[in-house]
Amino acid sequence: MTWSFLALNKSHVIMRILAHLTSSTFLALFLVALVNAAPVLTEQESMRTSEVDKILATTRVFQQKSFNRKSLKKYDFSNSRFTQVTMVRARFDDAKFDGAIFFDSDLSASSFVGVDFSGSKLEKVTLEGSDFRQGSLNRMSLMGGKLAGANLSQANLQRISVVNSELNKVNFTGSDVSNGAFQNVGIDGSSFVKADLHGLDLHAVSLASADFSKANLGGATFRQVTQPSGEKVKSYFVETNLNHAFLFDSQLPGIDARSAYLYGAYLKDVTLNGADFSNAVFDNAYLKNTDLSVADLRFASLRDISCLDVKFVSSHLGNANLDGSDLRNVDFAGALLPESQLTNASLEGVTLTKVQMAKAQLTNSIIVNTGLTGADLSDSNLEGAQITGSNLDKAECRNCQLIGVNLRESSMLKANFRGARFNDAKLVNVQTAGADFSGADFFGASAKAVDGSDVNFRNANLSKMRLEKCDFSEGDFQGALLTETTFKEVNLRAANLKKVKLANMDLRGVDLRGADLQGADLRGANLNNVDLRGATLDKANLRGANLTGANLARVSLKGASLQGSKLNGADLEGAKLVAAHLEKADLQKAVLVGVLFKGAFLDGANFRDANVRNADFSGSTVSKSTNFKFAQQVERAKGLAGKAK
Repeated sequence: MTWSFLALNKSHVIMRILAHLTSSTFLALFLVALVNAAPVLTEQESMRTSEVDKILATTRVFQQKSFNRKSLKKYDFSNSRFTQVTMVRARFDDAKFDGAIFFDSDLSASSFVGVDFSGSKLEKVTLEGSDFRQGSLNRMSLMGGKLAGANLSQANLQRISVVNSELNKVNFTGSDVSNGAFQNVGIDGSSFVKADLHGLDLHAVSLASADFSKANLGGATFRQVTQPSGEKVKSYFVETNLNHAFLFDSQLPGIDARSAYLYGAYLKDVTLNGADFSNAVFDNAYLKNTDLSVADLRFASLRDISCLDVKFVSSHLGNANLDGSDLRNVDFAGALLPESQLTNASLEGVTLTKVQMAKAQLTNSIIVNTGLTGADLSDSNLEGAQITGSNLDKAECRNCQLIGVNLRESSMLKANFRGARFNDAKLVNVQTAGADFSGADFFGASAKAVDGSDVNFRNANLSKMRLEKCDFSEGDFQGALLTETTFKEVNLRAANLKKVKLANMDLRGVDLRGADLQGADLRGANLNNVDLRGATLDKANLRGANLTGANLARVSLKGASLQGSKLNGADLEGAKLVAAHLEKADLQKAVLVGVLFKGAFLDGANFRDANVRNADFSGSTVSKSTNFKFAQQVERAKGLAGKAK
């Protein structure tokens, strides 16, 4: 007998007790009632099962009712209406609530295992801590709800709609939330491990510390999804399927997305700085105005992606595959790309300042208006690349493969290309001043309008190279191979050409003023009208060379071999030919004013009509075959007394 019943029938009960009991017995019962009774109940009493059955059989409307601690397993509440009801700590396992409507109700800490909530509508409902394992909640609508700490593992939530609700620390492990929609929802700390979330629409969602590892988010849409930065609130997308997902205007810094799949994903206005995408797959993805700075993309696959205004600043893309990708206007400043794959990639307008990309594969890549200042491309392969309008100043390109590369209107000032291969490459309007090409291979390459003053070609192979209108003044060519190299209007002023082999070369139009050609092999070379003023050709071999009309003023040819050379009409004023060999040389009409011929060998040389004023022939060998006929101002020459004929 309940206290409410006693209270309502108090006078009747007392009269009956007085009539049937003794005074002592009555007193004892009355004291017990005072101890156990409460004047007002603080919690609404649970409905009787019979009352539940009655409502289900009639109106199916439950208003201000309590199911607290009730056990109504397998009950059928389909299409019922619940307003301001409480179902706290109740058990409704395998019950049916499909099509039901809940408003302003409390269903927290209850068991709904295997329950059917399909098509139901819940507004301002609390479901905190409840157990919905293996339940069917497809097409459910939850607005203003609270599900914190609930368990929805292995549940069916297809096409569920959740708006303005709290889903923090909810367990969605293995559940199916495909094609659902979460708007203005907090899912902080929730687990979606191995859940099927394909087609899910996440709008204005907070997901700090959420775990989407191995979940399927294929075709999902992220709009204004945010995660605070910091290690303690990092969300997990490890091995998550985000293929063809859409991410808009979202903040997801520092997420862990190792081995995630984003094939064909669309990312726009997304912040992913500091994220871990190592071993992830982004193939055929589209990224616009996305920030992946300081991200870990080691061994990631980004083949054929399209990027516009994307940041990879200081990111690590070691061994990443970006083959065929469109990376226009991407910022890789300070990034690490060692052994990365960029074959057939488009790098137009890309910033690669000071990047580390040694051993990278850039075969047939398009590098247009790209900043590579200070970049490290050592041992990289750029075979067939198109490099236009780019800046490689101070770049480190040792042993690079640049075979067949097309380099136009670019700058390579003070860059290091030691040991690089430029076979069959084309360099046009390139700035290479101060660059180091020592040991490089330019076999069959061509260079036109290249500004390369102070360039280093030591021990380089320039064989069969075509040089036109290039400036290599003060360059270092010592030990370089120049077999069958073509020179046309090339500036080699003050260049180091010691011991170079230029035999039978056509050097007409080459500026060799002040050049150092000591010990050079110029046998049979064509130096017709070449300007060699102030050059040094000591011990150079010029046998049979054509120096007709050449300007050799103040040239040093000490010990040089000029046997049979043509020097007719040449200007050698002030030249030094000490101990030089000029046997059978043709010096007709040459200007030999002030030339030092001391110890020179002049047998059979032809000085006809040459001007030898103030020339010094002291100790020179002059034989009967030496021709001074019609030589000018012989009388003013020194050391010819009794020799000139």
